[in-house]
This record gives sequence, structure tokens and C-alpha cells, in this order.
Amino acid sequence: MSGDVHYSFVYDVSLKHSKHNPHITQITCSGIKNQFPKPLLNFLAQCNHYLYSSQSPLNWFTKRRDMLIKARRVNNKKLLNQSGIGLLHIETNYQVMAKVITADNKEYLFENKAKQLSD
Repeated sequence: MSGDVHYSFVYDVSLKHSKHNPHITQITCSGIKNQFPKPLLNFLAQCNHYLYSSQSPLNWFTKRRDMLIKARRVNNKKLLNQSGIGLLHIETNYQVMAKVITADNKEYLFENKAKQLSD
């Protein structure tokens, strides 16, 4: 879990070719009072998509090529550009629920479409 990058996102990461696949959830939350400039964030998100998507040639030279990285979505977007506090809940079956509560008391849930993990 990390923060203060002025926007929020959640990624579920697993290894592509492994029997004993560890499940990693990367959660990053905005700072309490700062937001990223919206036009710049949209531009950088598009650059990130082209440079680091699973089809990117850059992944042929990194260890990311062996990983399956799925972005969770909030309001049908991968990034949430809202100041707020992150709330993390880990279920007994290792499912991770992540949401952001903003200063105006709105809650944004990062939807997890992944299959249940076994114990």
C-alpha cells in the first residue's frame, strides 16, 4: 500500500506461468488534500497504457512480461482523481476490498472482477 501520488488506483498482479501463484494487490491512494491536474493525468494515463500494456514491446525486456496485471475500475476508469482517504478491507478468504472516501463524504469502490482465491 502506498500513497500521496495525488490520484488513486488498484492493480491485481499474478504470475502467468506458475502453479503456486502468489496474489498481489497494489493499492495506491491520493493524498488528503491534493489532486493531480486532470488534463495532465489523462495524458499520462494514456502514455502509461501504450508503454506498459501487455502488448507493449517494452514488456519483452522486463520481468513484467511474466506477470498478469489487471487494473480494477472505479466509475469505469482505472484512475480516480479525487483527494481522500483509502479504506482497505481484507476478507478471510484473502479477497481485498479497496475504496476511497473523499472529503465530501463520497465513497468510490474499486471493483474486483477477479475470481475468488482459495485458502
